[in-house]
Amino acid sequence: MIAKKQITEANSLLLRTVLRPVDRTLTSVQANAIRNRIYDAVHEVPMLELI
Repeated sequence: MIAKKQITEANSLLLRTVLRPVDRTLTSVQANAIRNRIYDAVHEVPMLELI
């Protein structure tokens, strides 16, 4: 079942992301690029799908 909720200005969202590759260390530039992609994806869609 998929629940959909319209995101409004009154809603908040907290995401905790742990970046931990096993084969190397991420640079700050790489980690920030991943963070920016996540941020853009979250703000791109006006609907939140909970599976």
